[in-house]
Amino acid sequence: MLNAKSVVALAALSVHTAWASNLWLSPNGYSGLGMVPTAKVLDAGVVTLATDPNVPGTGNTSGRSTNVGFGLTPGLELVGRLATNDAKCNMFRAGDCPQDMIRDFSASFKWAPQIDWLREQKINVALGATDLGGAATYFRSYYAVASKDIGRNLELRLGAAQAPSERAYLQGAMGALSWRPAPWSEISIQRAGETTSAHMGL
Repeated sequence: MLNAKSVVALAALSVHTAWASNLWLSPNGYSGLGMVPTAKVLDAGVVTLATDPNVPGTGNTSGRSTNVGFGLTPGLELVGRLATNDAKCNMFRAGDCPQDMIRDFSASFKWAPQIDWLREQKINVALGATDLGGAATYFRSYYAVASKDIGRNLELRLGAAQAPSERAYLQGAMGALSWRPAPWSEISIQRAGETTSAHMGL
């Protein structure tokens, strides 16, 4: 049982962790607010948790995506993702779940080489892969992305993705423009494939 002091300590730790990494987790399984990944990665030693009320991709998008992200080393992150349309039905019992329902547990990686010259120009580049491993690969995609800080509060992201999985969200060209009015907030306009979206994080 948690007492009041434990709750306050956990809240302070999670706030400190979020500010230290200064990155959001996408419901698609990588760091970056919204659906277009940033070329930055979670700081080494950082652990962060996120949950979103949707399963991005094609097909049945209702449900929940829960992600836990780990900064493994400088320049390398791992995100574990559970995407499910319904966490309560028993998928091991025939007829207990609707026909188009999925439950997918997977891992995603993103690698950003630590090149001093690029960082001096406020440029980051990264390669990533989503939905690796597991019995099913509903959302697998491979992507390359570059981001550049424009001034103190703007970030431009451009990239491309290839998706062998039909349900994958990341397919084709992608881009985003993000504005951080404060260290704890971000607003972003994004386009991935044929989809344009707006995102806000607090």
